[in-house]
Amino acid sequence: MRRAVAVSDSVHLVVDVDGVGECAAVADDPTLAPGQSVRLAFDPRGAAHLPS
Repeated sequence: MRRAVAVSDSVHLVVDVDGVGECAAVADDPTLAPGQSVRLAFDPRGAAHLPS
């Protein structure tokens, strides 16, 4: 994880995914800190295609 910012009831993360690069993510654990490894689950309802 590269960055963690707590907002109201969640934590917004910037994570570095092997083979993908930096991605935005959301967590509910306020103890997360940059540099930690985290497990991710992909939710296609929140995914969007961004043209390059």
